[in-house]
Amino acid sequence: MADSVSELIAALRSKQEVMAEMLSVLDLEQESIVALDLATLDSHSERKRQLLIQLETVTNRCRQLMRAVAAEQGVPGVDSLSQLIVRLLPPDREAVQGLQSRLLEGAAAMNRVLAFNRELLQASLRTVNRSLDFFNRGFSDSCTYGDAGRMVQGGQGVRLFCKEI
Repeated sequence: MADSVSELIAALRSKQEVMAEMLSVLDLEQESIVALDLATLDSHSERKRQLLIQLETVTNRCRQLMRAVAAEQGVPGVDSLSQLIVRLLPPDREAVQGLQSRLLEGAAAMNRVLAFNRELLQASLRTVNRSLDFFNRGFSDSCTYGDAGRMVQGGQGVRLFCKEI
């Protein structure tokens, strides 16, 4: 049983390392968004995809090890680490509890950074859309209210580019 518990602890540490690296990449992504550096932002997105695959792999490994430790403890149907922690011996329990709290803190930090990055990107897109709307209104036919309150089309319209040379 000690082997399964030590493997679980090693897998949880590995998950913590991947999450820490993901948090670092998210911070770099945030800097790229602010600096409008699209080439670097794209490379960070690729790194994020790789880390997500690693995170999924290590998470699946942790689940398998949790089931193995639970089976060794004679506790079927363990769905969470908290249910398993109460069955562990004190030194292992403390190690797993510490890792669990660090993983939860890391997940919360990742969610905060992801939400902030999402808001930065959405705000950038809103700004671009407002600029496009402004130029479209300035360079296209506009409708106004004419006599008797009916809509009247504007003039021929203005084009940004002209075909004439």
